[in-house]
Amino acid sequence: MIISIYTAEAQISTRLAYIIDFLNRHPYLPKNHEFVLNQPQADLSIYYQSRKEDLSKNEYLIPKQNLFFKPIAYDNIGSLIANPYVFSDKTLFSVEDIPARDKPFIYQNNFGFDIFEMIFFHLARYEEYYAQPQFKDIHSYLKEEYHFLCRWNLDKKPVVDMAVAAFLESLGITPAFTKYRNAISHDIDALLKFPSLYKTIRGFIRLLIIDGAIHKTWKYWSQYFEVITGNCRDPYDIFEWLLTNNKDLDKYLFILVGGKSKYEGFYSINNSRLKEIIVEAQKKGYNIGLHPSYNSSVQSKLISDQKKELENLISSEIIHSRQHFLRFDFSKTPQALAEAGIKYDHSMGYQNRIGFRSGTAFPYVLFSIKENRQLSLVEKPFSIMDTALVTEAQNNNQSISDLFNGFLSGIEIPVPIYSNFHNSSFDELRPGGRELTGKYHSIIQNENHL
Repeated sequence: MIISIYTAEAQISTRLAYIIDFLNRHPYLPKNHEFVLNQPQADLSIYYQSRKEDLSKNEYLIPKQNLFFKPIAYDNIGSLIANPYVFSDKTLFSVEDIPARDKPFIYQNNFGFDIFEMIFFHLARYEEYYAQPQFKDIHSYLKEEYHFLCRWNLDKKPVVDMAVAAFLESLGITPAFTKYRNAISHDIDALLKFPSLYKTIRGFIRLLIIDGAIHKTWKYWSQYFEVITGNCRDPYDIFEWLLTNNKDLDKYLFILVGGKSKYEGFYSINNSRLKEIIVEAQKKGYNIGLHPSYNSSVQSKLISDQKKELENLISSEIIHSRQHFLRFDFSKTPQALAEAGIKYDHSMGYQNRIGFRSGTAFPYVLFSIKENRQLSLVEKPFSIMDTALVTEAQNNNQSISDLFNGFLSGIEIPVPIYSNFHNSSFDELRPGGRELTGKYHSIIQNENHL
């Protein structure tokens, strides 16, 4: 089936073309179905314009909003509204500049809002690209309370995927729902908790002064002496059970290479134990990926150099990457990753909550607003990260399991779930460490928990 999108523009917008490509790649679109632009002979016709009278049975109208497809930036992002639109038993949400209430998603072949711009806003991370410094944290990350989906309490919904499913159904196309492969990953930020006496003392000072956890100091030194006397493994060296044999999961292990900031430098990639871990991970079907250093997001040469260093270590090409601290400069980092030969980025997820930062659970091609073009880099967004899970559970006075299970049960359509767990997060002295350990075991023992 051919579905033609008609636009009166003399030159097809690269942003509209990007969204058409996204729809054609989306797993919900059945085989032998294709969206095209301005093709006269088609099975269905969709007019992308402000209005059109007398639509026939196989004609539809999407009202052109023209907020985010314009080359000039929309300068009032904080006032944007997520208006609800009803479709069957579900509610879909727009990204608009004027309020609307009690409207259907589609009525007499007229769609209620500009679904194309809504998808573009989320995938291109429009609000993050244009975010002003006063709304960012110390890591140059847009504070989550300013994220559109968080402001409207929609961060737990895959709003883009829900809109795609409803869009297809409105056209009489049954979405190709199936059971999708879930994914799990691990970032090795710190290989060991007690790599040396110096760092052990530094860790103790942090525990005592910065964290204010005086009650944990006895256990801290107890752990240390158990490790140095050979009675137990280092609390961060839990790879024997962290690395899963589960063949129903896509699996990734991200290695931090280099870096001179205070947020890294906790191990060398030439560490013999790290080499053993990498070999074991590869045996269990893990993809080895790069965890570029903290400043790599603004120093593109670092990504290329660190990628080569890791490739030399494992004697294999590196095509997967996740930014350290999720530090991502939308005007520089995607291009730098692509130029370095990275094909898949894994950085799009929240730091302090679980949910769908880009509104989708599926991989998608990134778009450069700066260059106004579709990139070759594919984003694999994650929806659950251990530290975010612990932080949000504590903020909500919830158990980790209640938050985790509530999140999964609240997802209204079939989507893959991608979780990220650090080896250091399971330490019993870390907030939520013990409960997180139990939850992780239930996940890898029964993939259906995802």
